[in-house]
Amino acid sequence: MKDSMKWLVVAFAAVFVAGCGGSGDGRVPPPPPGPDRSAPTVVLGNTAGLTTTFISGQGRRAPGSLIAVIQRIAYQNNVNDIIPVLDQSTFPELKVQLDAYSINSRTFSVAVPGDQGSRFLTQFPLEVFSLEQENDFGGTDLLTQNPPALLAEPPFDIELRMFPGRYSSVQVSLDDAILNWDGFGVVFDRDLFIFRNYNEFTNSMTSFLSDQVSFDLSAMPADDRPLMTSGAPAEAVLYSGDAIAMSAGFGFDGSFELLDPVRVEQGIIRPGPILGGVQAPGTYTLLELDPRDIEGLTKITALQGSWRSYKSVMTDFPVYSMIAMPNSNDDDRQTLLVWKHNPDGQITAMWQGTLRYTVAAGAPPTTGFFSLWPIAQIDDADAANEVKGFVSNLITRPTYGTVNGRRVVIGYDVLKGDYNVTETNPLFPFPLQGGFAVFRR
Repeated sequence: MKDSMKWLVVAFAAVFVAGCGGSGDGRVPPPPPGPDRSAPTVVLGNTAGLTTTFISGQGRRAPGSLIAVIQRIAYQNNVNDIIPVLDQSTFPELKVQLDAYSINSRTFSVAVPGDQGSRFLTQFPLEVFSLEQENDFGGTDLLTQNPPALLAEPPFDIELRMFPGRYSSVQVSLDDAILNWDGFGVVFDRDLFIFRNYNEFTNSMTSFLSDQVSFDLSAMPADDRPLMTSGAPAEAVLYSGDAIAMSAGFGFDGSFELLDPVRVEQGIIRPGPILGGVQAPGTYTLLELDPRDIEGLTKITALQGSWRSYKSVMTDFPVYSMIAMPNSNDDDRQTLLVWKHNPDGQITAMWQGTLRYTVAAGAPPTTGFFSLWPIAQIDDADAANEVKGFVSNLITRPTYGTVNGRRVVIGYDVLKGDYNVTETNPLFPFPLQGGFAVFRR
């Protein structure tokens, strides 16, 4: 990797996928005379989605294995600001076998107030309803009598942010080294839970944006596309704002690769089904070596998620399109993507990079600065061929929070603006001036 810090990477450590396809539509009209400052229209829903995934495992399934029964999963700022709401409180219970390498997930929708660009929660009150133990007959015996078997106090710290129309995920590591039964009662190692689940940079649990947006590169020349580990040109690149991935083909291990960017995690992507004539979101599975297999031949699931074609979440594409994608911190740094469509609506050139707004306390940003590189360089984070510029004429909106019982402005979201390239090179295939939109509702 060369100068890998120049590439926007995951806010967490693992994420999503995607592939080609999606609902393409029609031809792209020619640009108007002079600089075209238009940008795609972002199409996202009103509510956020939140997936909580329990990852367990230390050994093999066998009689005597402990099972943690999870009924309630909640996040909060305080007792008056909590999700899920009461009418979402009935979910199928999760049974997490603590010594098995398994994934158990639950997803629910989250309302985001209309005067907030995102919703942020800070506490995770871990609750285990009961503990069960496998018996010699293939069934289970209940060990705990009075639920909940565990309610961790105080709640664990978390940085959980959710955006309207997007999916966020939280991973929770829980195994029989953290949670166990000593024959008399529940034993919970809070320090080990923190060690396994806290981000060392934030000293808290963190969420990440888990819905990848896929850009089909199959109409681009092979030499202009990044290469998969196999050496084959990628057919699509995927971005969430937190992570970068690429894919080629569907349904086999290695068809998806997550870039960290200092290492590559491989997995499987699959297209979504056609429901009512509309393509549903696809899925991905990130894989890792099974630590029980000393020969290193088998793999276990490490993470799962979904992806959508960019054409299902944006419309009204100009010939040259630029989009900035917020990250889970929703801070002043965003992923920046620019691409060109041919008359049939196919991507024929694409660059990516980073955008950073100039922020002054208490005031909306008015300018920012960006760098871009050819999309072919994401596979090795090569920093050559850099193009630089600035953004201006930013359209913003205030976002509100509650302070001492009053709604007050706590920040500003950028929605769109203009870009101007100031340092270019002969490889840059885009106009030196244009418009951009931010990928948010």
